[in-house]
Amino acid sequence: LLILLFGILLTYAAMTTNFPYRDAQLYAIDQALGLDRRAYLDFVNNRPLLAELAGYAYMSLLPQFALVPMVLMIANQLPNLRRWMLAFGLALIMTSALSVFAPAVAAFVYLDLTPQVYANISSTVYTHVPTLEALRAGTFRSIPLDNLEGLITFPSFHTAGAIMFIWALRKVPYVRWPAIALNAALIAATPIDGAHYFIDLVGGAVVAFAAIAMSYWICRFVPVEETMTVPVPAAVPEAARASV
Repeated sequence: LLILLFGILLTYAAMTTNFPYRDAQLYAIDQALGLDRRAYLDFVNNRPLLAELAGYAYMSLLPQFALVPMVLMIANQLPNLRRWMLAFGLALIMTSALSVFAPAVAAFVYLDLTPQVYANISSTVYTHVPTLEALRAGTFRSIPLDNLEGLITFPSFHTAGAIMFIWALRKVPYVRWPAIALNAALIAATPIDGAHYFIDLVGGAVVAFAAIAMSYWICRFVPVEETMTVPVPAAVPEAARASV
């Protein structure tokens, strides 16, 4: 949880660099790949049950961060847990670093809200843009820890997290397949509920696999396979006890 907290705070710092927004370039890549976010959004929204399930899947990211360590501890997979925690921290660092050079307001704002619509948007409709703009302008002076916001568009950390959840639970019986199904749904929901471009998902996947590879490489130099046992003193011989 501390890794997650400091990772989110790092994203706030990344957004203060004020590089130009890259929404036009990200959208252009989607178009070049033949990916139509509007058609995908309409397909899901026209099926209310599917849209509701997508929302639940997308919101499962934070609960999974709490549940995955518990599952791995119960399954006695401590080396795998160490690698996952390391990969998780590395992925947060890489996501923040990449976002410095590719900041974006997200597809929801860039594609769905014209300047006229955005100017008249209801205060009840959430958007992270005011926080993002305040960070870039240098007027955002304090971070409310009870209302942390997701500010990064590229790469998608939801995608990176989902892939790492699947990787972490791949060897746990009875949990493996539900984890695959849930996190596949999480990734599928990211362009909709997370207002991401499709290329953001590709970036998140690259971050996840790079973090996993780095965690294996780093763990080569530390004893990750040791058992978590407490040494017990040898029994005192009978003759020694008698002499005492």
